[in-house]
Amino acid sequence: MPDRTLRNSIIASVTTGLVATLLILAGWSSFEFDPALFLYAEVLILALVLTIYRFTIWLHRPPTLALFCNAFAMAKASERKSSLILHLCKRASGYFALNRFVFKRGTLRWSAHFPIMVGCVMAMAIVVPLICGWVWFETPANDLSQYHVMVFGQHVRTMPIDGAEAFVAFHGLVWASFPVILGCSVALWRRMRDRGDAAVQTFVGDIVPLIVLLAIATTGLAMTVSYSFLGGGFHKQIASTHMVIVCGTLLWLPYSKFFHIPQRSLKLAHMVYEYQAAVGPRAHCCRCGESFADQVQIDDLIRIQQVLGYEYKSDEADGHYQNVCPRCRRASFVIAQSARWQQVRTMPRPDSDHRGGHAV
Repeated sequence: MPDRTLRNSIIASVTTGLVATLLILAGWSSFEFDPALFLYAEVLILALVLTIYRFTIWLHRPPTLALFCNAFAMAKASERKSSLILHLCKRASGYFALNRFVFKRGTLRWSAHFPIMVGCVMAMAIVVPLICGWVWFETPANDLSQYHVMVFGQHVRTMPIDGAEAFVAFHGLVWASFPVILGCSVALWRRMRDRGDAAVQTFVGDIVPLIVLLAIATTGLAMTVSYSFLGGGFHKQIASTHMVIVCGTLLWLPYSKFFHIPQRSLKLAHMVYEYQAAVGPRAHCCRCGESFADQVQIDDLIRIQQVLGYEYKSDEADGHYQNVCPRCRRASFVIAQSARWQQVRTMPRPDSDHRGGHAV
């Protein structure tokens, strides 16, 4: 069967780019168009296309594809769909919203990761509707002291220009920058102190993403300081620098550590797989008879290894080495190693060269 990974990835990325472009054009033509955000919109679409392309390439890897396809088939064939949906909502809220998977690795690591996530989600929730023209603010001609909040062309709220509500709304990106700065600072401080991280981290892979996020947050704050306290001084230079960093980061996202963000979405498939496999039959070790895994998982491992070209067939292990539990694998390894050592000890030594005293 021919490998159609490249073709499928190109089709998925081009389709995503066309749909995103049509959505933005529809928003601009029907609702509001802000020329200042045109470049951001172009870069956002291109970054989305590149991310979908690489995500689809990654999705076609045999282990990832098996997980995705099996989870989809399990969810479709499940007889308890309501229970499955409740389970997913419960697991996803703790996993994604609260970052519990990071908290299990350490509170300090979570203290860095969670604020960064909160700040980035806040920023994207503000920027994307503005770029697409879905949300904007306008001043009525007969009352210059009020703002009309427009959502998809509908007037949903009126607020005074000098009120606290307008101040909070128009400084939304400022509030989003604070948790990002806090989280990046904690992450950098932890990476300078944690010897385990320092031993495996790289500057481009681990330090540069934090520096980039700090640069985006600080230049955004600098623009607010410029037009609020400096009368617009240096605003053009700061805004240009901010735009270059933001656009560069978006284009770098599919090829950087930030790519783990779309990758984490596949955890939903793993949750479905885990939930359905738990109610299925269990795999039992062919040596000791103990239950050690879900039978679905063992069968998938055997198929994936065959696709990858690995053969672990065994006449003693009920046809395949995957049918042996980890404890028996370790015991078998020790037994084999001991037998090999005994064989080496009983082997006759080679004749010695009496002239030099060394083995011939």
